[in-house]
Amino acid sequence: MKKIIGLTAGDLAGIGPEVLAATLEYFKKEPALLYGCELEIIGEAVQKNPGHPTHATSLAAIASLEEAARLALNDEISAM
Repeated sequence: MKKIIGLTAGDLAGIGPEVLAATLEYFKKEPALLYGCELEIIGEAVQKNPGHPTHATSLAAIASLEEAARLALNDEISAM
């Protein structure tokens, strides 16, 4: 089975998207550190206003974590 690491961005109105982008950029420059694993972004984008979390952005963050957990429990991803 191919090793997949699931990534979520947390609340899209917070700093999560910037952290996620930096993580992806880092591993693009240093792919050997993934030891052959692939990265998969989990979750859907919702309309956001940076610095102003909403009920919708909070629900999207929870949904992405639940989806990542479901994928891990079903052995569809190796880590999250």
